[in-house]
This record gives sequence, C-alpha cells and structure tokens, in this order.
Amino acid sequence: MDLNLTAKTAVVTGASRGIGLATVRTLTAEGVNVVGAARTITPELKETGAHTIAADLSTAEGVTTLMDSALIELGGASTCW
Repeated sequence: MDLNLTAKTAVVTGASRGIGLATVRTLTAEGVNVVGAARTITPELKETGAHTIAADLSTAEGVTTLMDSALIELGGASTCW
C-alpha cells in the first residue's frame, strides 16, 4: 500500500495496542517517521522502531509533553492519528 507519506512525520496516539499499534506498524512499514504515544510503552510498540513517548493525553501536560518531544526528536509532525 502506498500512502504517499514517505519521509513525513506522524504522531499516533493510543499506540501501545489495538488500532493505534496497527497504525504505527502500517506507517513505519510505509517509511513514515512515527512518534507513538501511549500512557504505557509496551514491548510491541518498542519493536516497531517508532519513537515512543509515554504521556497521558487526558491532561494538558501530557499533550504538551508529546508535542514538545515530537518537535525536538523529529522537527514536528506532518499528521496526527
């Protein structure tokens, strides 16, 4: 599948399991730079090769942590999932 996102940067929330983890796997396979955010970083998420951020996005501090980390590590984000 070609999503035409190669070399783009995506932030995926809920990335530790389920649809979020599947999204991380699909995007990394397509050559997308991925920041995977979850309250808990699982071994499965680490195995994807995505940049991982532990953050509780139900809080303003968690959202700030995520976006600051995406900016510092990858220069920002092209899309959020």
